[in-house]
Amino acid sequence: MNRFSDYKDQVTANIDRLAKFRTGWLTTWTLRVRCDDKLKQCPEKEDPPDDPCDPPGDGDPTPKKPTKIAYVATVDPYIDHMFFCPSFFLRPKLDDRIATTVNNLVQANWLDNYANRATTVAHELLHISWIGSPIDSPARNQLIDIFMPDGNWKAYRTVDCKYLAHSEIEPDVQHVNNVNNYMWWFLANYIIHKYDFYPSGSTWLTTLDPPLSPPSVANLAITNSTDVEIGWGDC
Repeated sequence: MNRFSDYKDQVTANIDRLAKFRTGWLTTWTLRVRCDDKLKQCPEKEDPPDDPCDPPGDGDPTPKKPTKIAYVATVDPYIDHMFFCPSFFLRPKLDDRIATTVNNLVQANWLDNYANRATTVAHELLHISWIGSPIDSPARNQLIDIFMPDGNWKAYRTVDCKYLAHSEIEPDVQHVNNVNNYMWWFLANYIIHKYDFYPSGSTWLTTLDPPLSPPSVANLAITNSTDVEIGWGDC
């Protein structure tokens, strides 16, 4: 089985649904966007001007305190809610982040350093079952954040996502069901088309071993999500 070509149709379908999704009266499902933290998942306070959402990236080893940025929840099979925490609004906008990073010789080659509000939104949308559909996962109906081999951190970083795609010891399907494998691909393609440049950093030495774990749980600051089945009634 080829871990790339055999899943091409499924990956293409997930990408197409994200690019073309509509929500509202004329569709079968509704997405509501909120900032009221209904499930109490957001941190109690932020501390600007430091950006707690800025991921450490492979080019910046400085640990940063993890924080919730956004999360999604399913109310019923036809209604999903996306919640933005205050920390989301501390993140830079898409083009602002890219313009700043691509011209920084220290940061430019590391895709993690380009994370922004748009990548957070894309990440959360891919968790919605109407958009992101997994392969060979009968217990789940949505894309998830895959845990790395020792179970201590999730595959959020680009180096972890590349590992899932190329590892000789991980199941073939892992990279297809991991949200950030799609998210980083979207961002890389956008940078390529806008600047004719690919941030190629984030590699490791062998496909028989996983990349080194983060220096702390700081990588969870990239884009945490909480997928919770809830029943609110009318809210």
